[in-house]
Amino acid sequence: MDEGKKIQIAGLFEFVQATFPEFQVLNTSDKWLLIRNYSRSFSCLDSAFRVLRTFGRNSNVIFGSYTTYLSWDCLYQYLPGPDCPDQSNVEIAEMTLHETFQLCVSMKNAICRCNISEEEFCALMALAFWSFENIDVCEELQQLAVRYRTSIIAELTTRYRETIGEENGASRIGSLMCVLQEVRNLAENLTTSFEIFRILGVFNDDTVIYK
Repeated sequence: MDEGKKIQIAGLFEFVQATFPEFQVLNTSDKWLLIRNYSRSFSCLDSAFRVLRTFGRNSNVIFGSYTTYLSWDCLYQYLPGPDCPDQSNVEIAEMTLHETFQLCVSMKNAICRCNISEEEFCALMALAFWSFENIDVCEELQQLAVRYRTSIIAELTTRYRETIGEENGASRIGSLMCVLQEVRNLAENLTTSFEIFRILGVFNDDTVIYK
């Protein structure tokens, strides 16, 4: 899982630098701050779309990485296993994993309801990168985020006006914002969940996915 996360982070740096020119001139600490914040939102969206394509709308599966997934049927068989050497608080960990699983399903269902296209998926990926209300950033980054989010929404508005009409387009954008909020909720939950798993010994301070 750690090796996969390293590959993902390297890929995110390439993707973001190619997509947003201003990112290239940011200092190293700001770049890492944004990528670290974005990596979980990206993983949430990417996982949901891969679940839909691989297992279908009615599946009870979540991807833990590019090559591992967890099904609802096996949910309570994971933590009592060898990957969790400290069993003293396994009940709390199971509750945490259960909550995370439910949020993953909720986000997947929101995507299903919207029937998001690949173009909209790309827009969501971009909006997610410039959404960092949960971290402290400098004024320069805040202004850059506002400018990019405004530009992305404007492009969507123009696209919808030409295809489904202004009123339907406004409704569509509202639906996408609801999906984005689901992504934020899940990403924030993962931060808390990973901290609990670290305390239990499932992760340690050097685990890349925890960082």
